[in-house]
Amino acid sequence: MESIKLAVRRIRTPITLFLTAVIVLVASIYLHSSTSSSIAQPRFIKAPAANASGVPISITKNGFSPADVVINQRQVVTWTNKEERSYQLASPDLKGFGGTSLSKEASYSFKFEQKGTFSYHDELNSSKFKGTIVVK
Repeated sequence: MESIKLAVRRIRTPITLFLTAVIVLVASIYLHSSTSSSIAQPRFIKAPAANASGVPISITKNGFSPADVVINQRQVVTWTNKEERSYQLASPDLKGFGGTSLSKEASYSFKFEQKGTFSYHDELNSSKFKGTIVVK
């Protein structure tokens, strides 16, 4: 009888560990899929036709609005700061882009001469404030 109890204990521990591992794996896949789908697949908004000040992007406390846009080659994009704090635009993909601090209601414009996909961000808060410009 003692040998049967020992055999049951030996089986129960690996089964418990296996079931715990399966539950943790399923939970992590669920959590990853529900958070990464909105991050990994940005929605690109076709920019309106450029006006005198360019395709507008507002800088708000929640980030760039819209953050991701599709434009035509040689269009101008204009970022306008709508917040009290200053922002500093930067891009690893574009030489000569950004670099100046934008105080409230200040604007910065950039003409996109080349086709491609260009990322940009706020130098002071790059994890929250980032976006992409697709030039066709």
